[in-house]
Amino acid sequence: MAVKTGLHIETALSVEQAVRDASIVCTVTGARDPILKGAWIGAGVHVNVVGSSNPLSAEIDADLVARSRFIVDHREHVLAHGGEFLRAKAAGLIDDQHIAGEIGDVLAGRFAGRENGSQITIYKSLGHAAQDLAVVEWMRRQTDSVPAWSAET
Repeated sequence: MAVKTGLHIETALSVEQAVRDASIVCTVTGARDPILKGAWIGAGVHVNVVGSSNPLSAEIDADLVARSRFIVDHREHVLAHGGEFLRAKAAGLIDDQHIAGEIGDVLAGRFAGRENGSQITIYKSLGHAAQDLAVVEWMRRQTDSVPAWSAET
């Protein structure tokens, strides 16, 4: 990948080692139980939690949820299906008010995603069809030879 992208890429022997000095962490796994612990995440880190998408799965532990400014794609959806959020709530670490808001409100400037430089922020996405369609359209535009929504794609 380093040759293909021109980026500096390193391997890590553990998740803890991989996130040790990271500023941004993205979890995109199908993990049923947490693979990322709050103890490994330092001040000022942003975490995108986008892999698990049902109430029985959680990529991050309840400690990390509780320590974060928790922003979601859709509040009601996360309250019903966000496994990480529901586990932290069941443990008594948070309540429904822990959800700071939705990403659309951050992007529209209605509230700050991060309140200070040391704050841990989390974006929890369960996915929206609109996001998937936007990515497909972007990918289509990257390849001029493939017409949109053709039988060949």
